[in-house]
Amino acid sequence: MGFEMQHFAKKTCLVLALSLTVTGCAPQHSRSTGFLQWKADPGYSFQDSKALFPKAVWSPGATDPAIAHIVAASAEGYWTPAPGYDWNGSTGASPYAERPTDQRTQVHWQKGLSHPDHPHIFAADRADDWTAVKGYQFLSADTLETRWVQGLEDPDRPHYLSAAVEGQWELEAGYREQTDTLGATYAAWTPGLSYPDNACLVSGDTEGRWGPVSGHHLVSDATGNLEIVADSTDPDWGKAIGQGVLAVIAYLFAQPQSDDSSLTSAGRHLAGNVGDHLAVGAIQSVFDPNGNDQCNGVVLPSRWKIQS
Repeated sequence: MGFEMQHFAKKTCLVLALSLTVTGCAPQHSRSTGFLQWKADPGYSFQDSKALFPKAVWSPGATDPAIAHIVAASAEGYWTPAPGYDWNGSTGASPYAERPTDQRTQVHWQKGLSHPDHPHIFAADRADDWTAVKGYQFLSADTLETRWVQGLEDPDRPHYLSAAVEGQWELEAGYREQTDTLGATYAAWTPGLSYPDNACLVSGDTEGRWGPVSGHHLVSDATGNLEIVADSTDPDWGKAIGQGVLAVIAYLFAQPQSDDSSLTSAGRHLAGNVGDHLAVGAIQSVFDPNGNDQCNGVVLPSRWKIQS
């Protein structure tokens, strides 16, 4: 019995000695958490976690549970704040500055910081929220990818909209760019400007109001949409008479003569064509006075409404 106890004691001492020896030989950049069990230091990870003595390598992007919102930088042993964060006590002059392990501090969310990996977004008021740069929108609610979108309002300059070309801006319809006494530009409502998609509409005297071109008015058609119609559909007798007289003169000149030269003959032929055109115009002025009016009868899209 005494021999067995002595033998057990020797085996126990041997195991403890071996355990202490192995523990003291932990792989570089790691520490022992038990017999032949290791944990990599912050910023490191094991290449082969199943090896008895795994090799720890620096892992850019790794986190440190002791300091929230910092990540391992590309250079071994250096750290940088996570996107949107800055070191406590930093002046903000060098966002995402890298610091060695022994110079790290806590970090804080810094509104306005741009994202280092995603262009066109910056840190919002609330931590871990992001805002798209003006003119851009997020592709979806669960991504930080953005795209330029035409027609978005400039939050800093009223009545400026994002243009079709990325990074460029254009004025809202009805506005012209003006310069104040300090040299700053702004958008000013200007009466009489044509609407971009419909030349039959012009900006009115009241800001934001549009109306038909001169000589026309708006009516509601059978479907409730607005239609531009000419103010008058009566025959234009004055125009008809004038065109008729000119047509007669043209026809008289167009009559061929026996002694006409080739040049005169060509002129008479041209006069005949002019007479035909004038005659048609005279007839139209009586029976279809608005036939050439490109705005008469134009129906506006449903978004247009009459406002009192």
